[in-house]
Parts: sequence; C-alpha cells; structure tokens
Amino acid sequence: VQKEVEAEVAAAQKEAEKYGTLADSHAQNIGEMFEDVYKDMPAHLLRQRAELGD
Repeated sequence: VQKEVEAEVAAAQKEAEKYGTLADSHAQNIGEMFEDVYKDMPAHLLRQRAELGD
C-alpha cells in the first residue's frame, strides 16, 4: 500500500508541476489567485484584490 500511495503522490506532483512551480522564473499574476474560486466573488475579496492593484 505504501508504494502505491508514493507512486500516486509522485504522479500527482508531476502533473501539478506542469503548471509551474515557485522555482520557475516566470512571474505569476498574483491577481489570478482570486479567479475561478467563486461564482460571485465576495466583497472582502474584491477589496483585497483592489488593494493588490489588480
């Protein structure tokens, strides 16, 4: 069971890293962390995003 779980975690990590890592030299748009979370973004998150200048 341990080896199966380790293989599953390694595969998930490899898939996730296709989207980039913090070590990548590509600058991420910080405002994107607010996207695709809520159908209608709550007011407090709208304010926080505005504070970021996004």
